[in-house]
Amino acid sequence: MDFFGEQRIRTRRSLLLYGLFFLIVLAHIVVALAIMGLLLTIFTGGIYHWVLMLVILFIVGSFVGGSFLEYRRLRAGGRAIAQRGRGGQTVY
Repeated sequence: MDFFGEQRIRTRRSLLLYGLFFLIVLAHIVVALAIMGLLLTIFTGGIYHWVLMLVILFIVGSFVGGSFLEYRRLRAGGRAIAQRGRGGQTVY
């Protein structure tokens, strides 16, 4: 087994996943801004930039908060992950 070759493959896959996560966050921001821009134009007749900034902050904050919570769950160890997957049942 080529340890360093495997490590390079895993690093590339991790970078790909980070890139895809970034694109997902960016896509959420673009869709939310388009919807908010459309709603603001229809109902108020103009676009308020501070509202769009709040939308961006909310989306980024929800992704960061969700990632942090999932990280804390994963740090609890294998037993906690197994119990979560089994609906809270005790694993022997």
